Amino acid sequence: MSPKKKLKYYDLKRELKKGKTHPVYFFTREESLLKDKAFKRLKEILIPKKLEDFNFFVFYGTETDANTVLEQLDNPPVQIDKKLVIVKNFESMHYQHKKKILKYAKNPHDDNVLVLETGKVDMRKSIYKTLAKIARVYYFYHAYNEARAAKFVREEVRESDKRIAPSAVSLLVEYVGLDLLGLNNELQKLFLYTHTKNEIKLDDVEKCVGSVKGHTIFELQETLADKNLQRSLKILQNLVDNGLQEVWIVIMLTRFFKILWKTTFLIKKYGKTREAVASNLPYYNRKKYLRMAASYELEEIQRIFEILLDTDKKLKSLSINKIIIMDLMVYKICR
Repeated sequence: MSPKKKLKYYDLKRELKKGKTHPVYFFTREESLLKDKAFKRLKEILIPKKLEDFNFFVFYGTETDANTVLEQLDNPPVQIDKKLVIVKNFESMHYQHKKKILKYAKNPHDDNVLVLETGKVDMRKSIYKTLAKIARVYYFYHAYNEARAAKFVREEVRESDKRIAPSAVSLLVEYVGLDLLGLNNELQKLFLYTHTKNEIKLDDVEKCVGSVKGHTIFELQETLADKNLQRSLKILQNLVDNGLQEVWIVIMLTRFFKILWKTTFLIKKYGKTREAVASNLPYYNRKKYLRMAASYELEEIQRIFEILLDTDKKLKSLSINKIIIMDLMVYKICR
């Protein structure tokens, strides 16, 4: 393996699909959802459910010592070829205990699969530097852009034997953001909502994910962009009455107007064509974004950012009724 190649979760998936495993794994960095999925895959491949009690063990670096882990690694598996031993929060173990486990990792038993898991650690430290040389290392990063989040959505949908329209992926990522746990939770709702369908479409996401008793955050975004005061106030009241948090609404509106600002900036300041700008817009609603952006000047959107920031501060610091603060925000944006 090239030292420059950083293997990630989807590399592990491909390896396991081919039936290839290693005696020692090193899972590092901070994305816990993907780690949990990796643990689950290893267990499903290696350990029959009825034999889990004898062949599957999870330890925590904050609670265990090296001798306890090594004792389990010294015992052979029961009725199967491999035993799976996971040590989570390995970085929390005492240095001397980590050294003992590292000694085992240099000469592991063939009938064990040991997984050492850490959060973000300094890979220049000798313990991790050595571990990286002798173990199969996988890096579990948070999604750092929309493309990574979209890939996660497509992979999860494929595993559920469904398809998902590109427009639906785009809307889902825009709605939830880059948080993989949040995306996973919304996908579970979508799987239940579309259980009789083979494909998840745009309207499924609109109805299932963004909907609160007939209204969606996307409707509020659009009516605000069109400066429809009465309609915006009505939708806002419905969203709040049905449990959406005011601060979350402000976050979603900020994200929305950020897209409008970027669109307006590229067209009016850089002279980009609508076609060129459209390629960087959320797939599901490009025409609407272009139409709405065309009605704004950059100064207007910057003023809206000031309104949203002021609203966020008031929601978090003042004892005034929150719906009054939100209504005032809507009024200022529309006027």
